[in-house]
Amino acid sequence: MSDRILAVAVALLIPDAVSAAASTLNAQLSPTLKFDSSHLPHITLLQQFLGEGNLGRAQDTLATIVASLEPISIRVTGIGAQPFDGTNVLYWEIERSEALIVLHNKVSAAFAPLACGGTGESFFGAEHQPVRASTVRYVADFRRTSSGENFAPHLTLGFGERNLRQDLLSFTATRVAVCHLGDLNACRRVLFERWI
Repeated sequence: MSDRILAVAVALLIPDAVSAAASTLNAQLSPTLKFDSSHLPHITLLQQFLGEGNLGRAQDTLATIVASLEPISIRVTGIGAQPFDGTNVLYWEIERSEALIVLHNKVSAAFAPLACGGTGESFFGAEHQPVRASTVRYVADFRRTSSGENFAPHLTLGFGERNLRQDLLSFTATRVAVCHLGDLNACRRVLFERWI
């Protein structure tokens, strides 16, 4: 019997006070994506498909990476927007700092041997609601389109047409997690995490 395949993100989870600030902006946007206890604001380092049988190896891999880290300074530089399904996806633009780039590269290299193919059924909640094809493609293509020189750290705020304002914001990230992804590439469930 083959392992179940999970769509996962390796992500930085943000402090409660910063999460509250992101949630305030999210509440002004479309209900398509609403932050709550199972839709977690996060900064993606990597997305890929992972066999459930490799979760133990993934935990060990994350623990090894985090053991050599210092807490990571994050700087929000503004709000960006990109067209998506007739509206816009709005996000905090995160400064592409050396520490973030180094962490992204370490995670990308270390998790590569665990990558596999997946489908819409690999996502959290797929048994109750179909997952958008764009969600599946984003995970499948992440290494090619969103990693390495294409890595653009951000925190998705939601979808809509509103012009949101954002003052410069800085905080320290100390939590790195592997999360099961749902539709719209939302972090729906923390599978495991490590503190820096």
